[in-house]
Amino acid sequence: MGLGTDDAGAVTDPTPDLYDMAFVLFALAAAHRVLGDPRARPLALETLAAIDASMAAPHGGWNEALPARLPRRQNPHMHLLEAMLAWQATAPDPAFEAAARESLRLSRAHFQVDGALREFFTETWAPDPRTGHIVEPGHLEEWAWLLTQAEPLGLDTAEAAPALHRRAWDQGRRDGFLIREMDDQGRPVDAGWRLWAQTEGLRTCLLFDPDAAAALTERIFDVHLATETPGLWMDSYDADGRPADTAVPASTLYHLMTAFTALLETGR
Repeated sequence: MGLGTDDAGAVTDPTPDLYDMAFVLFALAAAHRVLGDPRARPLALETLAAIDASMAAPHGGWNEALPARLPRRQNPHMHLLEAMLAWQATAPDPAFEAAARESLRLSRAHFQVDGALREFFTETWAPDPRTGHIVEPGHLEEWAWLLTQAEPLGLDTAEAAPALHRRAWDQGRRDGFLIREMDDQGRPVDAGWRLWAQTEGLRTCLLFDPDAAAALTERIFDVHLATETPGLWMDSYDADGRPADTAVPASTLYHLMTAFTALLETGR
C-alpha cells in the first residue's frame, strides 16, 4: 500500500494511506465493471482485508495512515464509502457492505454535527480543538450525493442528503461558487474556491435543483473551463476572484468526469 511511485512504478513512499487505497479500490471497481478484468475483484477483497487488518482504528473507522496521525479526517472514509458503493453496485460482497456501513455509521455518529459535516477530529472522533469547526461545502455536496447512492443498495442513509446539500448551497456560496471552507455557523474561513467543489455541487444539484445545476454548469464553463488550451482548466481562485493556479492538478479530472457523467446521464 504505497503512497507514491515513480514513472517506472517503483514505490517512492511506502506509507499506507487510506485516501489513496480508497481510490485504488474505486479504480478496481471500474476495472471490473468496464474492462471485465477477472483480477479486479479478488485484488479488491485482498486490499480491503489488508486495510481492515492493519489500519482499523480502536475508536471506529480506519487510521488514515500508518503510523496513525492526528487530526483524524472524514475525507478518506468518504472515499472508501464511494469505493464500496461502486463495488456493491457491480459485484456485491459482505466485506464491501460492512465497510460501507462503517463509513455511514461514522458519518451519522461523528461527522455530521448540528447539520454540518466536520472535517477534523481527535482520536476518539470529537471535533479537533483547533480545526474541528471547519466545514467544506464541497464535501457537504459530495456526501449528499453518496448518501443518495447508498439508499438503493439497502443501506440506511436516512434523509440527511437534502439537508447537507441545502446547508452547502445556502451558507457555502459566494458569488455563485462554493467556497473552500466555512465554519460551523456558515461564516467564511477561506472564501476562495476550487473547481472540484463546483463539480460536486453540480452533481448534487442534478438531484435536488435542476435549474441551479444548469446555472452552475454555465459558470463552470465560463470561469473554470474557458482556457486557451482546450482540455485544461483553471482549478482555483482566491477570495477576490483572482486565479491562484501555477499548475493544473490532475486530480480534478476525476471530479470533472463524475460530474459530467451524471449530467450526461440526465439528458440535460
